[in-house]
Amino acid sequence: MRVIHTVLAVWLCALCACTPQRHVGHVYRGALASNLKTFDPAQASDAYSNQSQFQIYECLYEYKYLARPYEVQPCLASSMPVVSDSGTVYTLHLRSDVEFQDDACFPNGKGRKVTAQDFIYSIKRLTDVRTQTFGWWIFDGKVKGLDEFRKLSEALPPLPDSIHPDLYNREVEGLRALDDTTVRMELTRPYPYFKYILAMPYAAIIPHEAVEYYGEEFLNHPVGTGPFVLKEWRRGLRLVFERNPKYHHGFYPSEGEASDSAAGLLADAGKPLPFLDRAEIYIFEETQPMWLNFLRGNLDRSAIPKDNYSQAVTPQRALRPELFEKGIRLRRMQELDITYICFNMDDPALGNDRKLRQAMQLGYDVETVIDRFYNGRGRRAQSLIPPGLSGYDSTFKGPYGRFDPDAARKLLAE
Repeated sequence: MRVIHTVLAVWLCALCACTPQRHVGHVYRGALASNLKTFDPAQASDAYSNQSQFQIYECLYEYKYLARPYEVQPCLASSMPVVSDSGTVYTLHLRSDVEFQDDACFPNGKGRKVTAQDFIYSIKRLTDVRTQTFGWWIFDGKVKGLDEFRKLSEALPPLPDSIHPDLYNREVEGLRALDDTTVRMELTRPYPYFKYILAMPYAAIIPHEAVEYYGEEFLNHPVGTGPFVLKEWRRGLRLVFERNPKYHHGFYPSEGEASDSAAGLLADAGKPLPFLDRAEIYIFEETQPMWLNFLRGNLDRSAIPKDNYSQAVTPQRALRPELFEKGIRLRRMQELDITYICFNMDDPALGNDRKLRQAMQLGYDVETVIDRFYNGRGRRAQSLIPPGLSGYDSTFKGPYGRFDPDAARKLLAE
């Protein structure tokens, strides 16, 4: 499939277009707008690293592909967490039939089964100061004994000079393996959204063998349980993923919203994943080369550059006939994104004058900005929660969430 993909604006909307794929052997050719930094889950703080990492690594939980608002479901876990009445004790049950991909880090190059100890190791490594992680914040202050574990790691020599197995063998009060497939986590206080933390890329499960075998090069040698393995990474040029022959636990969803069936998104319900044998992802830091490669049939998916929007989409926001005739198809999606302008509350003129701030809000024509600068791809936000997230209220209208010059002038005159 060839896809035009656009992600822009205030509550941002995306447009996608598809053509019948001409590549042989179920090969997908896509694009990234920037080079990713790492395949180490502990250090993957940018969107491109996370997007690429999830082709290889998995967490205990994942988001349902079609559910809106977004919901999590078991991935490497066999069921959803069992939470105590106090809301502080989580019992996590892992699947017993998942193995890491084959890799040189394992004896005889054969991947082994994932166990509860792998989850514990991954969380401890994320906590270890010496990994220079960007993801510690997801567990900071939340799990009993984990902050103390982090303090102990501060006194040790930098990695990889010393792995210090004694540190990783140390028990953490709120993080225990009851058996090979059961983990008990005890929180410092109730945290209702903890299950969502366990679905974040930072919480991906990794094998200790890979970290020890590759050392500093671990960020270039991901070893996971996901649908693909990394075959090639030419920084700044391309990534190549190939199907993981040991991946057997993923299936296309059988449930979605009412509109999903009409859109054909449930045609593959229940089929085993992945559908691809190979994915080639090319790096285009400039949008024009990416767009031209898409038009030539070298890519299956591309963003529509802002300057080319009118060449691809009509004023009625439909795909232009000449592109439709080439087999390109347009898809529309709501993105989890929001763009906003902030006031500097330390500025005496703005920070001390509420009515001035309210007047500026009422005098800012968001709809015109969306039309002129975002090609109409978006709509005015009424809160900081975008559609698709729990807590979004489609009926809520902010008291200043409109363009009203007269009301703005009145406030300025007061």
